[in-house]
Amino acid sequence: MKKLLRQSQRDHEREAADYGVMMRELQTNLSTERNKSETMEHQFEECRAKVVTLESQLDTVRKQLQNLNNQHQTK
Repeated sequence: MKKLLRQSQRDHEREAADYGVMMRELQTNLSTERNKSETMEHQFEECRAKVVTLESQLDTVRKQLQNLNNQHQTK
């Protein structure tokens, strides 16, 4: 009977240890995924800012081209 109780306790301790390992792995994975997500969000915001800048530059170039075309047509 004592032998069975000791075996049961060992099994329980082993399961608890395994559970702890699994929880640490899950926490590590979650942290890694959060970091990746934050990095992607930062890169997305940088890209969005670049797009806004490029759109503004494109608008300026279009206006300059239109002005040149207008000047050429009036000559």
